[in-house]
Amino acid sequence: MGPFPLGGVQRRGAEIAGLTGPIQAWALWPLGGLKNSITEIAELEPYFDWALNEECFQYDECELLQPFIAAGKAVLQVEYARDTARFCPPPDNSASHR
Repeated sequence: MGPFPLGGVQRRGAEIAGLTGPIQAWALWPLGGLKNSITEIAELEPYFDWALNEECFQYDECELLQPFIAAGKAVLQVEYARDTARFCPPPDNSASHR
């Protein structure tokens, strides 16, 4: 993969993922995930297979997860203290969905 082009937090994320050493993360475990790091999402997306974010609705920053979505990668999102009606449609309890 060559030298990792980023510095600071991004470089540390790559080191944690095993991308700067002689063994690529994917050789050890094929699915590396990124937790939070919302402000570095665009730079780190190429190096991770999925993202886990906490409270993007709470902090109005869900749009920052778009690089993962655009790349066809999973984004797992957790909200802790919010009324789900604000971001989830009500369930369809019709017989065809049981």
